[in-house]
Amino acid sequence: MNSGDSNGDSYIPAETNVSIRPGWFYHENEHPKTVQQLWDMYFNSTARNTVWLLNFPPDKRGQIPAEDSTNAAGLGKWIYGTFRTNLLAEATATAQHGRGRGFEPANMVDKCEDT
Repeated sequence: MNSGDSNGDSYIPAETNVSIRPGWFYHENEHPKTVQQLWDMYFNSTARNTVWLLNFPPDKRGQIPAEDSTNAAGLGKWIYGTFRTNLLAEATATAQHGRGRGFEPANMVDKCEDT
């Protein structure tokens, strides 16, 4: 069933599971997704309000290949560069239909991790 309890006490977001490589396991003849491909996957998941889980299959040594980690680090730089400035830092949040006490719209921009 794809429904939830709007008055429930838990938020359980959807998940997007993808691999940095073409499949879930390491193969020497395959290469990881490019930074641009990772960027597109990041936005096509997180922008749709899902948690993005990126799989890193270890190589035969049990380590993450250098090309995989380099591309992931490149994505991290793009994300940090894009979201470095908080565009809502001085914003005021309002809502037409609030959920009730403890869920005020102002909580969205109050810089408190607990709200």
